[in-house]
Amino acid sequence: MRRQHIFVTILVLAVIIPFASANIFTDTWGKITGKATNQPVDLSINIGSGGAPSITTFATAITDVSGGLNEGPLSTTVTVKFEATDSEGYGNLNDSSATATYSKSGETSRSVQCTRIGGESSGNVANYSCPVEMWWWDGPGVWSITTFIKDVNNNQDTDATKMFSVGSTTGFVSAPSSLTWNVVNPGATNQEANQHMTLNNTGNLVRNVEINATNLLGVTDNTKGLYATNFTAHIAAGCEGTAMRNKLFTQVVGASVPIGNYSLADGTGQEDIYFCLEGANPDLTQQSYSTAEEGAWTLKIVA
Repeated sequence: MRRQHIFVTILVLAVIIPFASANIFTDTWGKITGKATNQPVDLSINIGSGGAPSITTFATAITDVSGGLNEGPLSTTVTVKFEATDSEGYGNLNDSSATATYSKSGETSRSVQCTRIGGESSGNVANYSCPVEMWWWDGPGVWSITTFIKDVNNNQDTDATKMFSVGSTTGFVSAPSSLTWNVVNPGATNQEANQHMTLNNTGNLVRNVEINATNLLGVTDNTKGLYATNFTAHIAAGCEGTAMRNKLFTQVVGASVPIGNYSLADGTGQEDIYFCLEGANPDLTQQSYSTAEEGAWTLKIVA
């Protein structure tokens, strides 16, 4: 009987000691019996970037250019305003990201970074002003407006619902203001002028070129003259161009003033006209001949 008691005691100790040393007897027993006193729980939370801003572009706040842009070399500032709303307050908007872009098929897009209007911004709303610079060669017709903004979390919004119209502008400037020839002998032919005329398009329409010529009468003896019909105009150096008529506008064959930035002085937005005295009358006397009496020649551009 004594030997049996000792055996049981040793067995119980052998079972208790390993569990107690790991300090999990209570939890293990609790789990078996459904009476656990603690349980680990893993947590996972995704933090969002907040709500995206919302843009409203003011159609009534677009500069009216339906009457046309300024003639070159001046630019025209076309301003649009928009309102941006952010549920986290307007301070959550990224002001440096605010832009406006004007675009039209076949034309160069015009863009600008907008400026927040401090006195018109409060709460969740900020107002922005976008003064976009346009140029005299920007085409007439309907242009689209795209306004854009991001918040500090890179949420963004775009409004491309507004448009405005650009009117037609017609104009040009030319140089030089006078033409000269070397000394011409009576009966001489194919005498080219020392200068040619360059016409710069200051508008946004392609136009043809017409010239109203007059006779060049003698300064001393006005009964002698170099007649308008003795002259031709051409789009390249040389003679055999379009014959002029006295006091009548004549369209120069092949001459047109294209659209573009003539200030580049590389032919863009420009047309050159060359002049030739095809023949001098054989009865001319030695003196100067000019347009002083019958009036200067006139250049004009037409559709």
